Amino acid sequence: MSGKNPGNNSTIGWTPIDDTDDDLFHSAPPGLTRATVSDDHIGPIPLVDVDLKLNDGTHVVINYGIIKTASTVFRDMLLPFYGGRPHLYLPNDDPKAMLAILKVLHYKWPVDALPSPAVFAEIAHLVHKYKMKESMAFAISTWLEKFIQDAWDKDFRDTAHRNLFAICLLLDSPGNFEKVSRGLIHDYGGSIEDMGDIRMPDSIRGKSQAVAALDLKRSKAADTLRKMVDEKVLRWLATRAHHSPVPSCQTPGQCIAKFTAAFKHDLHGIHAQNEHRSIASQLHYWGHGKDSTDAPREIFAERFPCWALKVGLCDFCADASDLERELIPEIGKAVLEWKLWFQDSCTGVCLDCVKRNGSDTGRRCRIDYCDSITRESEQSEEVDGPDDSKNS
Repeated sequence: MSGKNPGNNSTIGWTPIDDTDDDLFHSAPPGLTRATVSDDHIGPIPLVDVDLKLNDGTHVVINYGIIKTASTVFRDMLLPFYGGRPHLYLPNDDPKAMLAILKVLHYKWPVDALPSPAVFAEIAHLVHKYKMKESMAFAISTWLEKFIQDAWDKDFRDTAHRNLFAICLLLDSPGNFEKVSRGLIHDYGGSIEDMGDIRMPDSIRGKSQAVAALDLKRSKAADTLRKMVDEKVLRWLATRAHHSPVPSCQTPGQCIAKFTAAFKHDLHGIHAQNEHRSIASQLHYWGHGKDSTDAPREIFAERFPCWALKVGLCDFCADASDLERELIPEIGKAVLEWKLWFQDSCTGVCLDCVKRNGSDTGRRCRIDYCDSITRESEQSEEVDGPDDSKNS
């Protein structure tokens, strides 16, 4: 993605972690082992075991003090067991994601390991649900950095890459949210509402505003590109019709009028618009995408002759023999201008702005050129785990 991100080009992989690879997590009946705590912990942490049962039947023995400190939700769940041995059941939580979280909290997660994208999405959901953002901050930050870099390198092609938009919103990570949304503005052409399959609680503040802001910014970026290209194309036609050597167009006024009307309104599909059209694919169509010199493709220069005949241009104006020599370089200038505009003036979505939704009118956004807020908004004995809808 030229001009999008100065990050490294690298390929990441994730490491599957065996659920029974140490003495903290086991499938045997609870009580056989006990979680260990380092001697240099800060403050008195009671060495009390908590029996945790996951929905796949796995029993986990964890330290009471660690889980209580890491999550206020778990702390409240453990209150009924004051003075006794707690037994908790988490029927609604993904077991792999919960095990990964517990490994991180108990310093059992390998430093170079990376959860799979699917597990990471569930981890984000549980971190939000159990209010563990602070206790999981380092691991989440490390994983997000790697996943976002991978998404940029691969042009946000996969659903897992697009899930990062919801994950960063769920984890309330403004900097990463801006990076992900900027990549999606450039590379994603599908429906914003159907962008990913991560479970996103409806109660998340700013969800609808974030989706609307992303769609608005993507439309603005696409419209800006189209206007820049249209200006070059229409100027080229006028110059060609009036000033080209003989033989030239005998009815320049008619051809220019037909061309302009059809081109501006895309009456015959000259812009190759379709349902899933990203800005990256539009750059490719104009002959200046990242892979514009690779495999055979349908680009403007190849579509022009057929389109011109449908519009009703004369034979001279429909002749594309000088497109490569005259027009394509001009379009290249327009694309370069757009890339500079995108790099300097088109930001991603500001999470702080969409969450406030115009409620703090005196606040200046930390992002230059931010227009994340729409014009309208600027006006104005065994205890079950917590239910998702209540804790979202």
